[in-house]
Amino acid sequence: MFEDRNYKRTFYSAPQSVESLIAALLEPGLTVLCYLAVNAAFGEPVLRSTLTLCLLVFALTFPGRNRFGEHPASAFVDVIGSWVMLLLILALCAYATTSFGYFNNDVLLWWAGLTPLLQIAAIEIGRRIRRWHNARPEARRPAVIVGAGSLGAKVAGPCATALTPARSAWASSTTASTTVCTARPPTSCWAR
Repeated sequence: MFEDRNYKRTFYSAPQSVESLIAALLEPGLTVLCYLAVNAAFGEPVLRSTLTLCLLVFALTFPGRNRFGEHPASAFVDVIGSWVMLLLILALCAYATTSFGYFNNDVLLWWAGLTPLLQIAAIEIGRRIRRWHNARPEARRPAVIVGAGSLGAKVAGPCATALTPARSAWASSTTASTTVCTARPPTSCWAR
């Protein structure tokens, strides 16, 4: 609490990716849109109570977590756990304010059942798009490994295993080594 915050940062964090932006808006957006769609399917009007619920849900779930990189089973458990906790919080708020009567019970039950299924489907679609995007050749980027001594040689070694005479000169260096590799076959590596 009383930390000195007047220090100068040397390294600043990188800006968030587009994937993080999509993930931040996906969970709250799907939750609110699902409720509005179910509400419209049952022919219920959009009242102040509906908008209040949507704003409360959006505020409680924003920003959504980036689950595109997680294992599908882990994402499933996380979505279900988060959804159950959100429903408990909303039920407690509704009980405390006696506002269950403002909403159609069928709408709430369908919303409670459909929303996690939509979220899991959206996460799986996003995970597959991410895998497809990362598998494209133009998505591969070079990696630079800089190290001194034997540790640098050990870290960069697997990338440069198929190098010709440059590798032997590089591996024998004990002062500093630099290896540039791409995610392509090892022939695209060069060492100094």
